[in-house]
Amino acid sequence: MTPIPTLSPPEGNMTFINDVTWCVARPGASQEDLQNALDWACGPGGADCSQLQPGGRCYQPNTLLTHASYAFNIFYQQNGNSDIACNFGGAGALVKRDPSMLLYCALCSIDWRSF
Repeated sequence: MTPIPTLSPPEGNMTFINDVTWCVARPGASQEDLQNALDWACGPGGADCSQLQPGGRCYQPNTLLTHASYAFNIFYQQNGNSDIACNFGGAGALVKRDPSMLLYCALCSIDWRSF
């Protein structure tokens, strides 16, 4: 019998960079991995993704990267900012700068390596 892996259990080490970190979707992750992780975060993971629904305040921009980033960070915050709560099967990444302006600027060219 093959064990079923969990994407992001809420236990693990805590990493704080200047006392604040965010969990976002890793831009290099495949669309399939991002979608699977988003579905998990908003389903079994228990993240409140209601604001990602059409008409929600975080629906726009309607991209997989921004929606996954929102859901990942909600899950991460709800689970004590532990490193493992930002794993999402490798689709999540911790950043030390508030990503909200970068994620929601659809015309920006983002150099994620600077985080």
